[in-house]
Amino acid sequence: MQGIVYHYLRNTSQEFPNLKYLNKKNFIKQIKYLNKKKKISNFENKKKNSFFLSFDDGLKEHLWAARKLKKLNLSAIFFINSYPLIKKDFLKVHKVHLLLGKYNYKILYSKLKSICKIDEIKVNKKYREMKRYQFNKAKSQDEIKSLELKVLLNSTSFDNESSIVNDLFNLFFTKKKQKKLFNKFYLNLQEIHKIKNMGMKIGAHSHSHFLMTSLNKKNLIQEIDTFKKFLVKNKLRTNLFSYPYGFKGSYNSVTNNLLLKKNFKELFVVTNPNQKNQKNMISRLNCNYFKHGQIK
Repeated sequence: MQGIVYHYLRNTSQEFPNLKYLNKKNFIKQIKYLNKKKKISNFENKKKNSFFLSFDDGLKEHLWAARKLKKLNLSAIFFINSYPLIKKDFLKVHKVHLLLGKYNYKILYSKLKSICKIDEIKVNKKYREMKRYQFNKAKSQDEIKSLELKVLLNSTSFDNESSIVNDLFNLFFTKKKQKKLFNKFYLNLQEIHKIKNMGMKIGAHSHSHFLMTSLNKKNLIQEIDTFKKFLVKNKLRTNLFSYPYGFKGSYNSVTNNLLLKKNFKELFVVTNPNQKNQKNMISRLNCNYFKHGQIK
């Protein structure tokens, strides 16, 4: 059994023309096709030659998706981060998405030079390696440059409170605009409980969505303890955990062992169709590998 993972589900947006998403109509087509072919199964069933559904990042459109699945008598796992719910702020990874989704990389580079010394940002090699498949698929030099900027920005400090990304984000989005965007971007606690009450599973996706293999042990334990405490406090206790990014390089024996010690029994990663499952890991395919339910 393998999973499918979804992130952004949007209709065409003029506000963020470069943001990569799955159109809502195509999402429905995909789900109906798989369901008709009896290829969708509940995660607990562990049915061979079928797929379970999952959603990462706790995005607002996931409530819409849960309602659509409920009508089809289907279930899914919804993995959430605790940082946006605690801090009422965007995850760094989503600040980068929104910046690149709205503005040309040349404009962003220009502003970035005004707030820091770009050459002093140490690129995270593990993160860049995870993005190799995107570099290989890039169709233009502009796309490569945008990816390079994405890697650069996501390589900045673990300290989300004072990161370069925050400074850049604040230059392009006023506090008023950020608040308006934030309220439309993430699920709130009430909505998460609505999804849970529909019979869906809630899982953990870390606190702040940092690349966990890049953290020292102290910060890694802090990351795990923070989201675990949040889940317990808000009656969202779970033993399901999906790794941020999820690709090879985002997890290792240290991260696995710490999560298992904290009673996370099922660990989810992202693989490609030809990659074998990792031992003790549950693999999922990105929804972009499908076209109306068929693997490309």
